[in-house]
Amino acid sequence: MLAAACGRVGFSPTPDAATAGEEQCTLGPWGNTERLAMLASIGDDWEPAMSIDGLVLVFASNRDDVVNHLYVATRASTSESFDNVRALTELTGGTMREDSPAWSLDGSRLYFSRGSRAMSAEHLGGGMFAAPIDAALPDGDSWVMANGELETFYMVYPAPNDGDLKHATRGSLADPWTVDGALDAMNRVGSPDGWPAFDEARQELYVEQESASGAELRVASRASPGEPFGPLSTIEFGGDPDISRDGRTLLFAADRLGGAGGADIYMLTRDCE
Repeated sequence: MLAAACGRVGFSPTPDAATAGEEQCTLGPWGNTERLAMLASIGDDWEPAMSIDGLVLVFASNRDDVVNHLYVATRASTSESFDNVRALTELTGGTMREDSPAWSLDGSRLYFSRGSRAMSAEHLGGGMFAAPIDAALPDGDSWVMANGELETFYMVYPAPNDGDLKHATRGSLADPWTVDGALDAMNRVGSPDGWPAFDEARQELYVEQESASGAELRVASRASPGEPFGPLSTIEFGGDPDISRDGRTLLFAADRLGGAGGADIYMLTRDCE
């Protein structure tokens, strides 16, 4: 069960940005699961957020504390493994938890939660960040922006051990958010539903839901913004999904036999058919 994770603050690209410079294709099935052992610790490692270029991976972990803090790993090219894990001490706010990382539309900023506050920090390159500042986001957690940041998927906690997916829109970046019931059909009473990730190019919403067998990664799709989502289907056991810009890499967290301690970060990939 990964319900102890606190989701992410995420910003998905607009359709034009998502497809710029990339050849669109029909993607095949997901391949075999790979554990990213170089990131693992005896604690819980979860909530992965990979940069647009695939060279920087930020994640949350309680490896050095009883609460989550943010860590970063880097690599020189996408053909190499992530390495050089370090604590993001420049983003640490004392004893408060930091988690829920995700990247801005253009990859220039990292958004994350510090306690109950949404924060953002400029990416200086190579996994280094400037001092964080407050980010104006609606009440909740695990925000995922879409449609030019005029639409957001996120979650709230109506009761202990419960989570609900939420959806809101706004007419412009200066307007307030209007919450609607677009995701209500996905929520179950007394069961965690949340931690969304969104693939803008394919209009696919990835979520974590708890089942009798544990946390499951599920996905639903829609034809276009404003249209209803279809039914959820299960991809894999795990939680905290993060989908790459090209839709070919799915990162997630899971606590499995053979892991280093608690939850570890895993990866699924797929190619063009």
